[in-house]
Amino acid sequence: MYAAVDALGQVSFTFKSLERIEDNSLYVREMNVNMQRQPLHIELEMIKPNKGTRVVYDPAYRTTHAKVYVNLGIGSLPTDFAVLGGTLMKNAHHPLTASGFQPIVDICQAAEAVAHKEQRYQEIFSDKGIVSYDGRQCQVIEVNDKQYGTRRYTASAGETVMDIAAKFKINEFKILELNSEVTTFSQTLGGREVTLPTSYAQSVVLYLDVQSHLPYMVEVEDEKGLFERYYFYNV
Repeated sequence: MYAAVDALGQVSFTFKSLERIEDNSLYVREMNVNMQRQPLHIELEMIKPNKGTRVVYDPAYRTTHAKVYVNLGIGSLPTDFAVLGGTLMKNAHHPLTASGFQPIVDICQAAEAVAHKEQRYQEIFSDKGIVSYDGRQCQVIEVNDKQYGTRRYTASAGETVMDIAAKFKINEFKILELNSEVTTFSQTLGGREVTLPTSYAQSVVLYLDVQSHLPYMVEVEDEKGLFERYYFYNV
């Protein structure tokens, strides 16, 4: 998988996400994605919800904002929205800048680092073999953290939710879920003690397409059950 993701320059795919939100329901999104990794450029066209809405992220224009083209007909002008703002992050686990396969690689590499350091590789990683899933052959890899739990952490000066998530390779939305007083992804938490998950998830199951070696489906569970599930079609 790592080599297949590294080999991607520009890639297009249909992306479907199911993410647990505040009321414990699963929020469903589906979109067509066209992205270039270096330099980063991302274009999304929504299928559901808000069918036809386009979102364009070009850091050469603005690193903190994306252009949103609402499907209002020919000649409609775009509006700039903050990537980490309430509009684009509503009911979302991750910002649009985390589009693509690299976040999945990051989750696996973080788990590998722990597995090697603590000599728990066989406990954490397991190869479940090849199965037929949605009409395609997929290799199933499970990543299980039996020591998954929570811990307390005092944020350094200037640290935001996104900074902490990147620092410890954990899920940014989970930080909000565990700390009711934290309400935005860009919120500065310097000096505040917060609850963090000890790793990204209790369980991650990857279905890797045996032909492309890219993820087709990824399912993530925590102590409550299903946390997020992602599908990558038409790559």
